[in-house]
Amino acid sequence: MRPPRTTSRVLQRSAGPSSFVCRRCLSRSFASAAATPPTSGIAALKSRQLISVAGRDAVKYLQGVITANIFGPGGTPRTSGFYTAFLSAQGRVRYDSFIYPGLGAGPATDGADSFLVEVDAEDADSLVVHINRYKLRAKLKARLLGPNESTVWQVWDDSRGLPALTIDGLGAAKFGTPRLMLRDPRAPTMGSRVITTGPATAATASRLSSLLNLEPTDELHYRVRRYLNGVAEGQSELPHGQALPAESNMDLSGAIDFRKGCYVGQELTVRTKHRGVVRKRVLPCIIFDGETPPANLRYEPSAPPPTTTEDGAPERDVAGDGDAVSPPTPSADVITHGESITRLGRTGRVAGKWLAGTGNIGLALCRLDAMTDLPPPPGETPTYDPNDVFVMSASSSPDSSMVAPSRTVKVKAFVPDWLRRGLVQQAEAAARGH
Repeated sequence: MRPPRTTSRVLQRSAGPSSFVCRRCLSRSFASAAATPPTSGIAALKSRQLISVAGRDAVKYLQGVITANIFGPGGTPRTSGFYTAFLSAQGRVRYDSFIYPGLGAGPATDGADSFLVEVDAEDADSLVVHINRYKLRAKLKARLLGPNESTVWQVWDDSRGLPALTIDGLGAAKFGTPRLMLRDPRAPTMGSRVITTGPATAATASRLSSLLNLEPTDELHYRVRRYLNGVAEGQSELPHGQALPAESNMDLSGAIDFRKGCYVGQELTVRTKHRGVVRKRVLPCIIFDGETPPANLRYEPSAPPPTTTEDGAPERDVAGDGDAVSPPTPSADVITHGESITRLGRTGRVAGKWLAGTGNIGLALCRLDAMTDLPPPPGETPTYDPNDVFVMSASSSPDSSMVAPSRTVKVKAFVPDWLRRGLVQQAEAAARGH
């Protein structure tokens, strides 16, 4: 009779001769991610939260603290939602945001003076404090809406365009609460934002599903979609007080009006525009182990942990030299934010900084002249070499209490078609003097 299997720690050999990791830790690090994301779906975004900003001076106040223009071409406040950012005085991103006019849950008597401001849920309390602290004598009130008061959703369908529904199209007569749909301008295939009042219940998801003929899905699929499109969002990907709007592609996503009047952080933003030189940008990346880099950006779930013998020990390699099977490529989820990306076998400037990821894909702030084939600024010599290999260190355990291996993984950056087109159009406009 076989003796019962023990539960003692089984050690897995890592890259170093004396570095070990317990199998439980290894399983966490390389656990499978979600299946290939659907080409259509509805996802409730628990990572986003809404703030009501309402009052007589709400328009004037917001105009002075955001990068977009709150006024339309006719000089009246915009009636549709838009993407924008709040900057620090030094021109760095404090909060990336969507703003929805006319939906503020506050005391304003005029719809044009009430707004819902959408931000990263981790930053929502901070932004409310920021607004209330610096509103001075402005007649407005900022209030954080709880998860039972409102929900942000993302909807998308690659096979067809989504209807441009407004409050009336998703209105109170049908569901009993006002709602709004806004096309996400950050990339052509991102889909649309939907705002509903009330919590993210199965009933609300079912109603949206019936109206839009789409199936509910997980927020992870939305995150994968962002990464494939090169769209950064929230504090973890747009570090507070560090990220620059242009480097975060906000200049190509309609988040900045370079012709509006003064606002906090305007000086550096406009100066960057006039100089026309942005050397780094957020790009989608893929991590891999093979000799040949992937030709296409394709999301794949993380590889499972190495196989084990019947007794639970790591399976030995076919050469029979006693070494355990090498662990697979770590999931991008556990690569440290800010990890440096460098050229393999070469010293010099860092080529990029890792931001966030999942599975085998993620986002990194990349030096364009080093990691892409985009043309360098006028008068500069290109340094890009398609044969260069870029690497970074991957610490493979999200649990700091566990012993974890550290490996080197290869990284390849991609320039999405929408971004490449936008940069070409930007260069052409600059050549015309616009």
